[in-house]
Amino acid sequence: MERSTETTRIAKLGLNNYSVWSRRVKFLLKSKNLWAAVNPSAEGVKTRSSSSEASDKSDEALGLIGLLVEDHLLREVDEAESAHALWKTLETMYAAKDTSRLLLLRQELASLRKIGGEAMAVYLARSKDLMADLVAVGSESQEARVVLSVLVGLPKEYGMVVEVLQMAESLTFQTIVPRLLQAELQVEQQNTERLGDIPVYGANYH
Repeated sequence: MERSTETTRIAKLGLNNYSVWSRRVKFLLKSKNLWAAVNPSAEGVKTRSSSSEASDKSDEALGLIGLLVEDHLLREVDEAESAHALWKTLETMYAAKDTSRLLLLRQELASLRKIGGEAMAVYLARSKDLMADLVAVGSESQEARVVLSVLVGLPKEYGMVVEVLQMAESLTFQTIVPRLLQAELQVEQQNTERLGDIPVYGANYH
């Protein structure tokens, strides 16, 4: 029997995605009327179920969560007495870790700089990866903030294009990528011309 499309669309719980994972799985469990098995005290959840029905729902929720974790967490699933107990265990294991990682990623964003000799395409890809990591640990998608950090992290040779882009109505990767790649070519051309103007001393003249 094939897995439902709901579970295949949710990335399995790994090392760095607990915040987003827990939200998506919560929505999935709610859509299947299984959230009460995980969080019996949740507001608005009907609890008029027999102990037998509650046990069945807990087993169903537990099995569903088990399909959505990486292999190294299967022991936790197998040893859990209930879906509620498993959820609390995973929360204890990962919530604090995600908070710490979020702080580290924000520090990395604040110190983002284009490394000398680094290709613009590589710098932009590194920045996009950082934004994806921030979203994965639960940070709201703030593309404009990341793009602004990208511009601030550019060398002074890009000062003119940075000023122009900062005045744009919206800051997105879609708007800055072509401009920055074009600016990189101009900077490289200027550097080449500048090197060509440097006189060569010690040459032999005949």
